[in-house]
Amino acid sequence: MNNVSLVIREAQKDDFEWVESVMQNTLEPYYGGDHRLHAKRIFNAHIAGGVDSLGFFSFEQRMFIAEIRGKKAGIIHLVGKRQATYKISPLIVVPEFQGRFGIGSQLLDHAESYARRHQSRQIYCTIAEKTLRRYSSFSVRDLLKREVPIVTTKLVLQKQCFINHCMERVKSLH
Repeated sequence: MNNVSLVIREAQKDDFEWVESVMQNTLEPYYGGDHRLHAKRIFNAHIAGGVDSLGFFSFEQRMFIAEIRGKKAGIIHLVGKRQATYKISPLIVVPEFQGRFGIGSQLLDHAESYARRHQSRQIYCTIAEKTLRRYSSFSVRDLLKREVPIVTTKLVLQKQCFINHCMERVKSLH
């Protein structure tokens, strides 16, 4: 990796067209559905202060963009779930930056830090099984633990956030 300054910031209103395009172009080969509509929904929830008026099981939607030298290089979207967990959906590094500068790893670190600051007990994501090889290019195995597949075409990657905190609470109850 080169010594390049990476900035991770919250998405802003003028980022929408880029987010919509990146989500459509990246997700279409792997997942069905209307990715432009999905991008609009989660982006608007983020811009509205994170409030998700349609998500029954979520309380928050946050979107962060990674930039290198002022050029957008990646995106991560976090969904705060009512079960005190955060789901990553999606994490995308644009092709020209994939495998360079550790962008995916840094976005994951940023997401984990955010989840910890908000007292999450777990952070997780689901990925299409056919994309798993792509994740080996950065150290997801070190950041998230692979768990049992939910269905045959998806896997869950998760990491516990507050194991020590939870254990201390359990001890204090006895």
